[in-house]
Amino acid sequence: IAFIFIGSSYFFANRMLPPKLVMKATGWMAGIAFVSYYATQVIVGVIGGLMMGEAFLNYMPLIIVLSLAGSVAGGWLVLRGFVRRHRLSKAQKEAQAEAF
Repeated sequence: IAFIFIGSSYFFANRMLPPKLVMKATGWMAGIAFVSYYATQVIVGVIGGLMMGEAFLNYMPLIIVLSLAGSVAGGWLVLRGFVRRHRLSKAQKEAQAEAF
């Protein structure tokens, strides 16, 4: 599972960021996606267990889908932060270049 998170994080970071930022973002994205995967399972399991009891175990495919969605959301938030920071630094450099 970790290799899937690392590979997909590298793929998306490579598409959205310049080459020197890809490896910085990949580690963070994979880590947050991995933690989000299990955190989503715990949160959904606790909420579903409290609401439905043992009957919630019949919805295991739903738990898996929600866990994958949580991991994608976590990785996407980190990638968005890196992209936003890169665009901001690029805009600041251009503004400084125009000022001088």
